[in-house]
Amino acid sequence: MTSTLSSTLGWLYFAAWSVSFYPQLLVNYRHRHTRLEGLSVDFLVLNLVGFICYSVYTCTLFWSSEAQDQFHKRFGNQAPLPSDADVAFAIHALTITTVTLVQSASILSGNFVASSIEADSGSRVISTSAFQLRNIYSGAHQIYKRVSPVVRIFTASVSILLIISAFSLPLLDVLYTTSVVKVVISLAKYIPQLLLNHARRSTVGWSIVNILLDLAGGILSFAQLLLDSLDAGDVSLVYANPAKLMLGLTSLGFDTLFIIQHYILYPEPLAVPWMMDVESGVHPTEATPLIPGGQ
Repeated sequence: MTSTLSSTLGWLYFAAWSVSFYPQLLVNYRHRHTRLEGLSVDFLVLNLVGFICYSVYTCTLFWSSEAQDQFHKRFGNQAPLPSDADVAFAIHALTITTVTLVQSASILSGNFVASSIEADSGSRVISTSAFQLRNIYSGAHQIYKRVSPVVRIFTASVSILLIISAFSLPLLDVLYTTSVVKVVISLAKYIPQLLLNHARRSTVGWSIVNILLDLAGGILSFAQLLLDSLDAGDVSLVYANPAKLMLGLTSLGFDTLFIIQHYILYPEPLAVPWMMDVESGVHPTEATPLIPGGQ
């Protein structure tokens, strides 16, 4: 009975957290003409680095017999390993986070819409390939320009730390190092977006649906971890999976702050967003001309 409930909680949190990535893709598309002024690029970059670490940690601990042996020697055979849902979520999160960053880079480069196609098929292939290369370079350059120096230094430092760890620590400790990095990123990645919302006095461009689903996933993930530990007869085993524990708790904390920003501090009138000129960011009134520049 307990294992069935745990599995159900696992797949429910997987569903909530997985679906939570998609609303931001839709919001980015709707606000593409504003060049994503409501979305923090620092958040996007930190999110990608974090899910790279989480995927390495979860997938290695799930599939590597060497890592599992070291894990059981340290925590005992009853300590819960990552579940199927954990692995599925990690891989899916990494994939969609990458897609979101690529989409954002394309929008920031100004080349979100494909270039015109030459009539000749041979010219079409060459023209399209050259355009894609320019698009990739331009998008990456725009992302780099908008990333703060602090995030650049942090990302470089994390890379150096993980390389050193890989050559000097047992496999399980390397994985725990990646999990610590993920926890630190989870604590830090939302701060740029919170500050951006505060500076703009608005959450437009940032998906609140993403936050609500993320909050639900955090609650379900923590519930599964606690249930598995109780089933093993030792509540302290929740600490055996620090990445999952802190991921859930961090979601609860920051999602609450975003909800306060969206619904209390910077609420949007219910009828206005549907009428707003997304490209200019202007809320029309009776005095707003129907034709731009008109009187």
